[in-house]
Amino acid sequence: MNKIYIIAIVCLAVLACVFAIWKVHSPAAAPTPSTDTTYTPVDEKTALAQLQADMQNVTPHFIANNEGGGHASFTPEEQKIRDDLVALYAARYAATSPSSPASAWLVTAQNGIWLNAIGQRYLLVTEANVKSAIDEIFDVQTGQVMPISGSNKLRYYLTPDRDVALYIDSQALYTYSLNQATSTPVAGSQLSGTETYHNGYIGGIGIEINPKETHTKNSITISVFDSSKSVQNSEVPGATMYAKVGQKTLSF
Repeated sequence: MNKIYIIAIVCLAVLACVFAIWKVHSPAAAPTPSTDTTYTPVDEKTALAQLQADMQNVTPHFIANNEGGGHASFTPEEQKIRDDLVALYAARYAATSPSSPASAWLVTAQNGIWLNAIGQRYLLVTEANVKSAIDEIFDVQTGQVMPISGSNKLRYYLTPDRDVALYIDSQALYTYSLNQATSTPVAGSQLSGTETYHNGYIGGIGIEINPKETHTKNSITISVFDSSKSVQNSEVPGATMYAKVGQKTLSF
């Protein structure tokens, strides 16, 4: 009897070990989808009215240390305006995807809406997703947005030296200044035909234009290439690039 009892204990111990080993090496169970519905979005009209109220006495300025990545340390005033924007964009996302959980709209807006500059009527906002990040001029009075040409290509925020953003598109350069309704083409920057500011080589994920340039707070020196002619890339062995055909120095 004692022998049978001992054998039973040993068998149970072996089974327990086998189960433990299987548990460690088996695939982890898929996480349970979030069903968080604690976020109750306001409607777009209410969110816009709150933004307008919080913009009453702002001093126009670019956001310090933002660098276009949405990671600025906001002042209380800036944080309030940014929260208003998040609520407004969450309402817009809800309208385009009403079947998604409310929390998903909020997370999308929190991660994808960056505040770059505050004007008395116009905000400079980046709307980002996994594919692109586009700068927009947001009209606080009407709620309308206007994308900036070239803003999904290459941009520089020149604060604190100047409250100006510089955008490099493939055939033109633009600037945006505080509280303006539109961006401004940089005089003399427009190219035509096969000329381009893109050097023809893509060296990283998400890069759409790769210029050769140096800039200061009020000027830029930038190379011009011909997209119809390819040459060996002297900086990247085995790669090609467009042939350089000129150079521009422009003030803005």
